[in-house]
Amino acid sequence: MSTPEQGGSPRAVGCFATDITPTTAMLWGAVNPAGVEGTYGYFMWGTITGEFPFTSKLIDFGLTPQLLNYQVSGLTPATTYNFMFSCNQDTTGAYNAVVVTFATLAAPVAPTVAMGDPTELVDGVALHGVVNPEGSLTSYYFEYGPTTSYGSSTGTVSAGSGSAPVEATGHITARPGTAYHCRLVASNAGGTTASPDATVGIPEGTPGGPRLAP
Repeated sequence: MSTPEQGGSPRAVGCFATDITPTTAMLWGAVNPAGVEGTYGYFMWGTITGEFPFTSKLIDFGLTPQLLNYQVSGLTPATTYNFMFSCNQDTTGAYNAVVVTFATLAAPVAPTVAMGDPTELVDGVALHGVVNPEGSLTSYYFEYGPTTSYGSSTGTVSAGSGSAPVEATGHITARPGTAYHCRLVASNAGGTTASPDATVGIPEGTPGGPRLAP
């Protein structure tokens, strides 16, 4: 929306919202004071049609056309808001407003994870699992160590931002006769999720590769 041209009587020309997140939005309003002193107004918003319980501070619009903005926070995710931009004239009592709606985004959901069966390698064990990013950019890694305190981890890998499970892999060096506790950990804007602890190892002198014992 462009800045309105001067002329006519004071009026709110239009409004819109940008930079919308689950809990915040930038509200914009275009006003033409038409060179009349004492022209002011507000940004107002709420979730019920015709009701605007939240109001910005009083704004003096000056004398010339302006495009103004106001940052709001504390909004509810996945909710439709009614947003009004008003223009008031102190001397004449004239008043007009424009109203639009906008919807906040849904709150991000933490990823889901699951461990899979390990694969024996020449120099250790390949760990496997699945990660569902649940629609948000997600990264994962495997933690491992001699106890459930772990202490070591594989490199962090991106799982993307899709809504379907993707394969997760990692590598640890494990000698025959050595057991490790391990788990798969994934994080995104919705939180961090870890799989249940599992024990991975190659029994000394036992053929058949590594085993996973939850």
